[in-house]
Formats: sequence, structure tokens, C-alpha cells
Amino acid sequence: MIVASVSLGSFWALQQWLTSRAGIMMAYRLQKITFAQIMNQDLSFFANYNTGELTTALTSNIAIIQDSVSSPLAQAFKGLLKV
Repeated sequence: MIVASVSLGSFWALQQWLTSRAGIMMAYRLQKITFAQIMNQDLSFFANYNTGELTTALTSNIAIIQDSVSSPLAQAFKGLLKV
């Protein structure tokens, strides 16, 4: 009984770490691609948009996407365990 509890707890911790890591890596790649696209814009683009707005959008939107990716991955792992 204790061994099963420890095993289940270890698996849960591994699952949480893996889903968190997947969300972080996806957010990093997306942030890197978005930043590269922003840097490739003409100067007129920066005349129309405030730098602070771009920075805020880059960081806050990526965080939202990271959260939305991590939660479904965790739910998918839980669903696989129930099968």
C-alpha cells in the first residue's frame, strides 16, 4: 500500500514536471519566433506601436499561451492513467 502511494506520488510529480517543461519550452520557442518577427519589421512599424506595448504583449500573451498549453497536457496525462 505504501509502495503504491509512493509510486503514484512520484509519477504525479514527474507528470507535473513534464507538462510544465513542455509548456515552458513551447512558450520559449514562440517568444523567440515572435521577437524575431518584430525585429524584422520596418521602422514605420515602430512609429505606429509603442515599444512598451510590444514588450507587454510579448510577455503577457506568451504567459497566457503557456498556461493554456500546460493545463491540457496535464489533463491528457490524467486521462491516459485512467484507461
